[in-house]
Amino acid sequence: MIARHRAAGSGRDVALDAVRGFAVAGMILVNLQPQEEIAYRQLVHAGWTGVHFADLVFPMFLVIVGCTLAITGRRNASIGPALRRALVLIAIGVVLGWLLRPSLDPHALRLPGVLQRIGIVYLLAFLICRQSSGALAPAVAAAVLLVGHQFLLFAPDPLGVTGIGPGEGLAGWLDRQLPGRLHRPGWDPEGVLSTLSATGSALIGLSAYRWSRQGSRALRLALAGLALIALHIPAAALAPLGKPLWTPGFALLTGGITLLVLAAGQLMPPRALAPFAWLGRVALTLFVVHMLLIALLLRTIGGDTLWHHALAAALRLPVPPALAALLAALALGGIATMLTRLLQRRGWLIRA
Repeated sequence: MIARHRAAGSGRDVALDAVRGFAVAGMILVNLQPQEEIAYRQLVHAGWTGVHFADLVFPMFLVIVGCTLAITGRRNASIGPALRRALVLIAIGVVLGWLLRPSLDPHALRLPGVLQRIGIVYLLAFLICRQSSGALAPAVAAAVLLVGHQFLLFAPDPLGVTGIGPGEGLAGWLDRQLPGRLHRPGWDPEGVLSTLSATGSALIGLSAYRWSRQGSRALRLALAGLALIALHIPAAALAPLGKPLWTPGFALLTGGITLLVLAAGQLMPPRALAPFAWLGRVALTLFVVHMLLIALLLRTIGGDTLWHHALAAALRLPVPPALAALLAALALGGIATMLTRLLQRRGWLIRA
């Protein structure tokens, strides 16, 4: 079964590539919705609490980061390459954020972001990975981070203010200490405190994938996924599920769902996984290309952004508005995918 899912001579797990590709495709589809007000509900983030499909794709990607470390990471491996990779991801993320809102004002620069979080989480998970070769150490580290985050969510900030609403408590206070611009008034969805549980998401993947190598991979991944989904229930009773705070219950639930999807992928023929597996292998380049496309779409022509013109064209189709928004996002995502394919043919893929 495992051999079926490895590309010949490469040692790659095709199912792992495919789930990574599914996650990045989901992120791009959500990001390219031209207008959230008319989009399908599941393609828009749930808000402060709740979980929609749009909220699953980023944690799914981080779990796969951990699973990949189980293959590529080695005990006592050199920190240099991992640090370089993390810094490259963070730098690319900051530059892309600047391109979305170019300004010479340093206070307008947003330092947190998706690639920045991936870089930080990858580096922290790598440091745990290199300390052991088994499943127990990352599992314990994930538990410590999730429990610690659960406690800190309700800890008062230095002014003695508590709360887990937008911008409240220690989480909001830490975000406001960051230099530059926050994505939301008073807090950031890729903020400081939520990095604890986000790192826990990657460690869940690292631990589960290592454990799955000791028997039937699909069965063990499915069992781990079901266990995490069960564990999220008491965690959700302590703090509501939500991506903005990346609550421990949210990390457990999304980690469990990801492992179930990965287990299902292990049972599918590689040919069926091939399109998403390709997306997974070019994930960084595809993500950068789609962000550059968004930066272009935000430019104004004739008093409106190109994004507005794209949506207006889609809304003229004889379909419901939500379907029109989805078709526009699929068309834009198709453009980003074709550009990525052209870059791949020229050997210009971005690698961190």
